[in-house]
Amino acid sequence: MQILLSLAIMVFYNISENYTYMSIDTEILQRVQSSRVVEMDTIVLFITVTTYALCLLIPVLLYLYGEFRQQKVLKHKAFQLILALALNALLVGIVKYSINRPRPYTAVASVEQLASAGSPSFPSGHTACAFVVAATLCFMFKDKRLRFLVCLWAVSVAYSRLALGVHYPSDVLGAVIIGTLCAFAGQAVFTYRWNRNSL
Repeated sequence: MQILLSLAIMVFYNISENYTYMSIDTEILQRVQSSRVVEMDTIVLFITVTTYALCLLIPVLLYLYGEFRQQKVLKHKAFQLILALALNALLVGIVKYSINRPRPYTAVASVEQLASAGSPSFPSGHTACAFVVAATLCFMFKDKRLRFLVCLWAVSVAYSRLALGVHYPSDVLGAVIIGTLCAFAGQAVFTYRWNRNSL
């Protein structure tokens, strides 16, 4: 996982420094933002604003439901999700301030900022967080409807960061990779621990 993460960071760092890729990155962002339905801006902003709250609320509800139903496995799943989120927060923070990429609205005059943003641009923290939750829940549960809904939500978060002008496409793609890798890591840790306890 560490090797894949290092490669991902190197690739996207090189992309951010390369003029050709930056031009493609900027062009895609401009097209996404210009083609958005302006009347939907409030909904798109709501998706972004509620992302972190939902990411924190889901493991809490999972734990409480496990406590209510007296199902230890559900409480374990809640801790697995918390571990994946914590790892994601750590990695995103390190990468953000190591690369220190400016936000697109500060570098491209045609990009309109429609949401507040303070930290560096790469990777998208909101997108990474959403994909950690979505991927982890997909690992945990086999219900196709649940999987579809959480994946649709995660993709909506990723889209919202572009439509609101606060991230480049490569910021979002990098976040998808980091978030998914953190979900894999959480799954691997708890699967290993569960198997050991079953011996």
